[in-house]
Amino acid sequence: MRNSDDTDDTDDTDDSDIESSINSGSSSNSGKSSDSDDSDDSIFDLIRYCRNIHDIENLVSRIHIDPESSTRITESGRTTIHAAIAWIDQQYLPVVLYLLIRAGVPVNVMSRHSSNTAAHMLSDSGDVHFDSARTLLTSGTDVDINIQNNKGDTPLHIALFSAAPKIALLWINSGANVNILNNSSLLPTHYVQSPDVMRVLIDHGANIKGKLIKGKLDTPLCHAITGNYVDVVVELLRHVTLLDYTDDEADYHVKLAQSYEGRDTKIPELLRVAGLERSLAPLFQLSNKWPLHDAIQSRSIDSFIELLAARGTYNINPNQLNGHKCSPMRLVLETKGIKDIKDINQEYTDQAFMLRALIVAGADVNETSYEDGSLLRTAICKRNPKIANILIAAGASVTNENSSNEDSCEEDNTDLELMMASGDYDMSVFDRTISISNPQARLMEAVESGNIRNIEYLVTCHHADVNVYDESDIPVIFTAAKSGVFEVVKHLVLSCHANPVVKTNDGQTALHYAVLHPMFEKYGVRGKLKTIDFLARYIDVNSVDCGGYTPLHRAIQWCFNEAVDLLIKLGADVNKPVTGKTEITDQMITDAVLTNDRTSIAKLTAISDHQHTQYTPLHIAAAFKNCNVMHVLVENGAIHSAVNRIGETAMHISAGVSDIDSMITLIELEASYIIQDKLNGSTPIHIIAMLGSLNRLLQKLDSNNDILQNVPTNNAGKIPEEYMTMWPEQLLPDDESTEASLSSDDDDVGCDFSGTMEHEQHYNS
Repeated sequence: MRNSDDTDDTDDTDDSDIESSINSGSSSNSGKSSDSDDSDDSIFDLIRYCRNIHDIENLVSRIHIDPESSTRITESGRTTIHAAIAWIDQQYLPVVLYLLIRAGVPVNVMSRHSSNTAAHMLSDSGDVHFDSARTLLTSGTDVDINIQNNKGDTPLHIALFSAAPKIALLWINSGANVNILNNSSLLPTHYVQSPDVMRVLIDHGANIKGKLIKGKLDTPLCHAITGNYVDVVVELLRHVTLLDYTDDEADYHVKLAQSYEGRDTKIPELLRVAGLERSLAPLFQLSNKWPLHDAIQSRSIDSFIELLAARGTYNINPNQLNGHKCSPMRLVLETKGIKDIKDINQEYTDQAFMLRALIVAGADVNETSYEDGSLLRTAICKRNPKIANILIAAGASVTNENSSNEDSCEEDNTDLELMMASGDYDMSVFDRTISISNPQARLMEAVESGNIRNIEYLVTCHHADVNVYDESDIPVIFTAAKSGVFEVVKHLVLSCHANPVVKTNDGQTALHYAVLHPMFEKYGVRGKLKTIDFLARYIDVNSVDCGGYTPLHRAIQWCFNEAVDLLIKLGADVNKPVTGKTEITDQMITDAVLTNDRTSIAKLTAISDHQHTQYTPLHIAAAFKNCNVMHVLVENGAIHSAVNRIGETAMHISAGVSDIDSMITLIELEASYIIQDKLNGSTPIHIIAMLGSLNRLLQKLDSNNDILQNVPTNNAGKIPEEYMTMWPEQLLPDDESTEASLSSDDDDVGCDFSGTMEHEQHYNS
């Protein structure tokens, strides 16, 4: 949430900067002839189809050549400014808006359909058009920010309704009338969703009492209660003297809150503390001079509420210090046993209620102590983000202005910075004068936690670069892709203009990172798949890294079957082999085999295997014993007879890791089991026989499928049956100890194939 003076601290864009941007944009088109195709098109069409910087340059050039065209108004009453706000990307809109205003386009024209002006439209999409709204006000034209559309809404009404607090504060600080009623007799204060904005509106004299509308009481407090904006309720109740409700009006609010009591925010109790529930409980005898402190320490919520509700009768001061110089607010934070809210998914606890009730009663949120500092610092030290946010929402300062110790103040800010970047805080509570020690590191943390609000703040206010690599040479977009936070990836690319096609030093793309299985992340399969689908619009799904791996190869390695299905639908090549980094040629391997140079063969195959040269997706699926993926690959056109550099098919790989099920799957998919490799002419059946699992394979196969009849001899002139004598006859084929001993080398199977490629050691020996 922003402080009320944030808009004053924002970096205003000078006219000279905008003009230089325009001139640089139009200069690239200086050689463009005036009779080009674009000059014949309607300027509204040029605006509507602006998609990139080239289109913007064409538009700028057209406006320079024919400035009168930009002042045209359509039959529906839309100006070129209306069209620009509707169609042009927010990155380029401030420049185009400035240019159109300077060309003479009127800014207060109301479209005939909705009767919205430019200011209304800029307020209708959250805060995404904040820079453009500021440009509208500073471009030397007289903007009517109090103009009402056909519903009676001013730009301020729309900004508050659309949850655009920054733009709302901009209109307020620029002189917007805060007490205009729309056609529904609603004030801007009826639409407030942020306590900061409500605080500014009250400071500017906004009416917060409301009135009867068509015989029904409809007040800003009613809207805050029904919208469950509990911190807005707290802010309104802090000014209860301004509300000045009659008994009936107060009772109406209490009953309204009670009808929503199941939402667990205890708004009815807050109304009682504020004095809106006029029928108080019977008085009770106070035991000592600090009854409020006793109620907090004893965790007696009922007594706590009654004391605050009747604080005038009991002479209770919510800021009174007890014998230990401790205020009720600090005691709430320090008392053990009061439920805290470290669980970010938990909306309400006793501790949160007590703090809000004390704030309503007039407690000082900026209270400090010599030993512990501010209340906000105490919440930070206790790693309690929800409590800190409650204090900030109530106006707690993020800087210790009363502290004479500069080091202590700096330490407060550092603590707050580190915790806010974790994702549970809104970093925009920082004043612009406060320096973030490491915006890039904070940006990476905000991306990992999925906090779009903090990402926007760090990029906009502290100029964190979304295209800078981190300490591990990983771009920001890669971190988001790996986490699978789709909304963050989308925001980085579309709003922050992160480069989606950037690569790491080892040639990997964001798509390679996106296929990391979500079991290692917290956002689940759905977010991952949406991220992959989004990134595939920008990145070739068959792009390879320096090791020759495509995203499909990596998805199979990580056993991310859902990603495999999606990548294939997106056009991934199911037969693309891993190209590898070695310069080994087929001829080098053939020469070594023909000359029976065992040393060269071992050296060449070791290098080749290490780089996984010519492994297809089917080979990789076999190495990871993933029968489901093998089925999907073959059904989508994978060639099961494809071989790697040393002549191995996917079935050779399955045999090498003693994966009987995968071999049967491939045989059922009509894969050939008689293809011989280049090393010693072994077929998959030779390999499985050498590993002592041929009997198991034969037992699981269809009795009518006599595979041994068609298997040729290897280079040593042996058939598979001859290798069966290497294993003791008394060892049962299905003995678990046999399988364990045979697969002991497979325990290291991982993403780099270091374990799966050891099968040559078995049958070469």
